Amino acid sequence: MNVITPADAFFLGFDISTDPFPTFRHWLKNFPIYKCEKTTFWYVCSYALVSEILVHKNVSSDRIAVMHNNLSAEQKKLYAPLLDSLSRWVLYIDPPKHKEIRAVFNQGFSRRTIYALRESVRDIANGLLDSLDPEKPWDMIQEFAYPLPVIVISQLLGVPREDRVMLKKWSDKIANFVGMKSSASEVGAAANQSLIEISAYIKGVIEAQRRSPRDNLLQKMIELADAGGIFTEADLIANAVTIIFTGHETTSNMIANSFFELFNHPEQLEYLLSHIDDEDAVNRCVEECLRFDSPIQFICRVASGDIHVGNQHIEKGDAIVLVLATANRDSAVFDKPDAFDITRSTSPHMGLGWGAHSCSGAALARMEVAYALQTILKRFPQLKLDPDSQLEWHKDLGLRAMKRLMVVASPESRCMFTNQLDKDVAAC
Repeated sequence: MNVITPADAFFLGFDISTDPFPTFRHWLKNFPIYKCEKTTFWYVCSYALVSEILVHKNVSSDRIAVMHNNLSAEQKKLYAPLLDSLSRWVLYIDPPKHKEIRAVFNQGFSRRTIYALRESVRDIANGLLDSLDPEKPWDMIQEFAYPLPVIVISQLLGVPREDRVMLKKWSDKIANFVGMKSSASEVGAAANQSLIEISAYIKGVIEAQRRSPRDNLLQKMIELADAGGIFTEADLIANAVTIIFTGHETTSNMIANSFFELFNHPEQLEYLLSHIDDEDAVNRCVEECLRFDSPIQFICRVASGDIHVGNQHIEKGDAIVLVLATANRDSAVFDKPDAFDITRSTSPHMGLGWGAHSCSGAALARMEVAYALQTILKRFPQLKLDPDSQLEWHKDLGLRAMKRLMVVASPESRCMFTNQLDKDVAAC
C-alpha cells in the first residue's frame, strides 16, 4: 500500500473515501501523532492521545481563526459574513460564552424534550415510508435519512417542514466550505451567499416567534439573547443556523451508514431483525454503527497554550486534527476493532465527539437512528441494497457520507408488510 498520511487524505487531495479503513489502520500503527510540514498541522490518531487532547486545558475550539489565516486578503473580505457567523457557532467557541449557550442547548435537548418527541419521530418516519412506492428502488438518503432529522429539527425551531429542500441547499453549500480541502473561490462564494440567505430566513423566523412565542428550543435561545448578556442577536441567528446545519447532517449520515453496514453484514442484520423490539439491542446496534463507521471522521482544535502529549511538544497556536475515526478503531480500547459487532456490551467511542464539545443533540440523534432502524426494518424486513446501483461516497472525509443509498424491498418483504397490515386491520 502506498504511504498515505492523514494530511494527504484530509487536505492534499488523496481520495480514500470509498474504503478508508485500511489506511486508518496504517495511521494507528505509524502515525499516532505527528506534525505534517506541508500543512503545519498536528495529526492525532490514537484513542488515548485524542481523548487526552480533547479535555486538555490548553486546547481551544476556535479554529475559525486558523481558517481565516489560510485565506487570502481578497477571500477574507469576500467571505466576511460567513466567517463572522462561523466564529459565533457553539462548535467553534470557548468558555465563558460556550458554557452559556451550551446550557440553553442542553435545555432544548433535555431528556424530557427527547421523550416527548418519540411519538412524533415515529409518525414522521412512518409518514415518509407511506409516501414511497415499494415496488421501485428508492434512495434511503433522499427519501428518508435526510428528511426525518430535518423535519424534527424544524419542529424544535418552529421552521415550516415544507422549507426543508431550501434549507438543505443552503446547508450543503456551507458544508462544502467548512469541509473543503482547498480554498476554491467559487466554493467560498457559494457558501457565503447561502449563509446570507439562510441568516435572513432565520431572522424572519425569530421575528415571527417573538410576536407569537412558542415552547421550543428557539424560544429559549431568544430569551437568552433578549436578556442582554454576552449572547447577542448575531449569536442567536448564527447558532440557529448551527442547529439546522448540524442537526440533520450528522443524523442523516448516521442513519445511512448504519443501514449500509447492516446490509454488508447480513448476520448482524439477521440478529437485529430477531431483536427489533428489544430497545437495548437496538441501542447497542446504534452505538456500534457510530463506532464502526463514524459519521464525524475528524475534528480540529487549536493549542491555546503549549501542550506536552505523547512525547511531543505542541506549541501555542498550532492547529491539531483529531482523527476520531481511527480512535474508534484502536485495538488498545476495542476488542477486535475492525469487526462489526452490534452485540458489544460497552463502547466508549467518540462517534459524536468527546468532552465539553460533545454533540448537544446526541440523545436526539441516537433516538432518531434507533427509530429509523425499527420503523424501516419492521416495514421492510427483507430490504437490501439495490444491485443495479453504484455506491458513491462524498470525498470530504470530515463527514463520512454517501451521495445516495439505493435500496429495494424484495417481493417477500412487500408480502410480509401487506400481511401485517391485514392483521392490523383485522385486529381493529
